[in-house]
Amino acid sequence: MTRQSIVSRSSLVGAEELIASLKAVGLSVKGTTRKAVRAGSKMIQADAERNAAQISHRRGQNVRINISSKSKTSVTGSIGPAKRKWYLRFAETGTKPHAITIRRRGGKPIRAYTLRHPGSSARKWLLPAYYTAQSKALEAFGAAMVLAIETKQAQIDNGPAEA
Repeated sequence: MTRQSIVSRSSLVGAEELIASLKAVGLSVKGTTRKAVRAGSKMIQADAERNAAQISHRRGQNVRINISSKSKTSVTGSIGPAKRKWYLRFAETGTKPHAITIRRRGGKPIRAYTLRHPGSSARKWLLPAYYTAQSKALEAFGAAMVLAIETKQAQIDNGPAEA
């Protein structure tokens, strides 16, 4: 089975000015960006969680967020099914008809109990959440960046607290 992923690359207009502002107030560019990407990802996660709850009837969190920065110039946020809800990836993409061989503890196949699974159609839950919450995610990203800069600037302007 091939992995299907949604890749959305956004370039920030005025990124040079934003980086200069972050450095001017003494904030870590990568750390602040990671927090802002997480804030944007949480917007998509909320919609995906509602959609996945209709498919998965088990209790608990359905969707997880993973933030990584493998290169120096980018921060990536990935959203997918939680570890215990691994089967949701099959609901998103669907499955083809396939054979299931039941195995004993020793690992020897029992040929008499090979089942034919008919497959299943895709029941999208992540893709619609991405498309509906995309603009909210970008707004949350921008708001988190501005809030970080304004908070740090206010701390600098107020100076050290006197005891």
